[in-house]
Amino acid sequence: SGMKAEFGKQWYQRRVRGGRLKMYVSYHSYSQLFLTPLGYTTTPPPDHDHHVTVGKAVVSAIKGRYGTDYTPMISAGLYPASGDSADWVYTNFSLTDSYTFELRDTGKHGFILPAEQIVESGGENVDGIIALIENLYKEN
Repeated sequence: SGMKAEFGKQWYQRRVRGGRLKMYVSYHSYSQLFLTPLGYTTTPPPDHDHHVTVGKAVVSAIKGRYGTDYTPMISAGLYPASGDSADWVYTNFSLTDSYTFELRDTGKHGFILPAEQIVESGGENVDGIIALIENLYKEN
């Protein structure tokens, strides 16, 4: 496991230092959330205003397709946790735009989303990622 972690760190370093990595996104289920750094503390990081701007744009774009409500929030607001991948990238590589999407639903189906919701969930999250990318270009 230590060898894999070191390989991952070296891979990211090459891309970040080369200016190739502009954002990091992790997808999880479930809760309909857009999580911003940080997961281990509720104290907002220095670039929190940017995260708020991006979060509002992302959840608005997601809602625009089917009316699905997502909530943007600091990751630790869901539950404090250390060691998540978005925080690791944010902290180790100073990558401002490092986020986690918690996909549908809000608990009715939990981790087993009904098949008829999968395509809609995918479509609205494509809209969300496009909004995220558009905000990277506006502010970075």
